[in-house]
Amino acid sequence: MLSLAAILLAASFLIGCAGGGSVSPSFYVDIARAVGPAFFTSGEEEADFLDTYQQRAEAGDSEAQYRLGGLLYAQSRHREGRKWMCRAAENGLSTAMVKLGYWSEHDDSDSIEAVAWYLMAEKHGHPWAGKYRSHVEGSMTLEQITEAYSLVATIGDRSCNFGF
Repeated sequence: MLSLAAILLAASFLIGCAGGGSVSPSFYVDIARAVGPAFFTSGEEEADFLDTYQQRAEAGDSEAQYRLGGLLYAQSRHREGRKWMCRAAENGLSTAMVKLGYWSEHDDSDSIEAVAWYLMAEKHGHPWAGKYRSHVEGSMTLEQITEAYSLVATIGDRSCNFGF
């Protein structure tokens, strides 16, 4: 019987051929995130997958840092996941900043840190960061909002100097 990974590999090849190009490596990460542990037929297969992304992340690939951070966080390896997501954010990846804001808002219930991340993502051109920031600010005091803005002004792009 074919593993889910083999079926997805074949499907991605067909999609890539039909579209005249290839499928991004992030396609596999998105599929893995969507189907969870069922994606891998063995712990060894999962380890190989993570090793590949770790190598790319260590080489400075911000997209790999983002994907690896998300996968590790989804596996309840929060500290490691945040480390890689943070590296992607420091490399200017606005989607990583939004993800860190989301984790701060929803997992940590830290609205000040969430607004700070959303502000940084907005500064880096993320199209929805301003909406996310406004939503969180709606439940904050003026003092908390001021603290979040001050935090960003103080830290700047070295965003991982706070929170983790």
